[in-house]
Amino acid sequence: MRVEILEEVCDHVRSYQPGAVWDLPDDQAERWIKAGHAKPAPSVPEAAALADAPEKAVLPRASKR
Repeated sequence: MRVEILEEVCDHVRSYQPGAVWDLPDDQAERWIKAGHAKPAPSVPEAAALADAPEKAVLPRASKR
């Protein structure tokens, strides 16, 4: 589940800072939401960001030796 961290909190792996958005296991996310450490964050489709990208990668032409 995707959550936004509301206050500094840590688990056995890392420390989470306020304002950060993380994908956590559902059981851990539900516990943190219930305790007030986090709130549900809207999921953002990753494909939409790629579709709106205005620039395209262009490789430079090979130089003759």
